[in-house]
Amino acid sequence: MDSIQSDVLDYFLERSTRVYKDANQYATDLDKSFKSLTHEQQSQFSDQETDVVIFGGLEGRVDQALSQLHKLYVLAESKAPGVENIYLVTATSIVMVVERGSHKFWLPLGQGYFTKNAGIVPLGRPARLHTNGFEWDLKDAELEFGRIISTSNYLREKNIEIETSEPVVFSVEFDDLPQ
Repeated sequence: MDSIQSDVLDYFLERSTRVYKDANQYATDLDKSFKSLTHEQQSQFSDQETDVVIFGGLEGRVDQALSQLHKLYVLAESKAPGVENIYLVTATSIVMVVERGSHKFWLPLGQGYFTKNAGIVPLGRPARLHTNGFEWDLKDAELEFGRIISTSNYLREKNIEIETSEPVVFSVEFDDLPQ
């Protein structure tokens, strides 16, 4: 990672974190991190599927947040060996790519889990969707970035279904944890 602050680098080095230097200026820090992760995974866990959880990345500059969503989408499309799902977790939400097909999710609503706030946004190309369990379910709706997207929707129940013709980004807001 070429843009890491020296105090942050020191923090991780003091905790025996592996640090890889990569001078490639055409790759983001997330690109470089995922490259090293998949190399580690392939050498240690070649016969296992694993989930990848990325913390942060959507706070701060809008161009960088869009870059993170772009990378999340690209990673989901390329299906790196050994990687099952990729989640982007922020201080307020969890974000994931829902791939083509029909999917069921169990999302417990309430304190310490999730609020009812959710959104579905197509990034790569238009997507035709059916949903069930949302306040405003989509029935054969075509979503396209620059035209219609499904933000500010609400989960009506904890069991939801999303059927999509193309990969879409799905986000759900975290509820506050009990104090």
